[in-house]
Amino acid sequence: MRAFVGRPTSRHDGVPHEFSLVGGIDMDSLARVLDDEFRRVAEDEGLAGAELVEDVCAIVGKSPRQIYNYRSGKWPLPSSLIPPLCKRFKSSALLDALAGQVKENPLPITSDIDIGHFAIRVLKEVCDLHNTIIDADKGDIEMSDLIGIDEAAEKVIQRERTLVALLHAKYEEMAAARRKSAQ
Repeated sequence: MRAFVGRPTSRHDGVPHEFSLVGGIDMDSLARVLDDEFRRVAEDEGLAGAELVEDVCAIVGKSPRQIYNYRSGKWPLPSSLIPPLCKRFKSSALLDALAGQVKENPLPITSDIDIGHFAIRVLKEVCDLHNTIIDADKGDIEMSDLIGIDEAAEKVIQRERTLVALLHAKYEEMAAARRKSAQ
């Protein structure tokens, strides 16, 4: 397995480019922090870059090419990798990089959303997730499978929270209409 050593060439080299935004997060900034963390830890632990990459690959279940692509900003860093990376690096730098960028409620909640239709879509996502879990249980489970399931579960949880928030918003609208009609 070939690991990439040194600073990845791409988005961090000073060449102007468009920022990569995923879910409102500046992925280029996150990639720079990730790359800086790799460099810092390799230096602190006296490891060659390739050794650290191999170590991280074993922990997160990704290939050296995937790690390179995350470090270079070519691919967005999956949120499920942030906790094991922070633990391995003994640092919260990746979390700190996200802290200022995360919004409390990233999905707009409007009264014109069909809650019933949205609930059915969420239910389908839940069923798909559970089918994936059942399929994974029947075969050999790899770390990459677990990471994919974690990401799908996080998406479902966010959708469920959005659904509940929609119901709260609808309740508030109805309560305001009742108060107005009672006056």
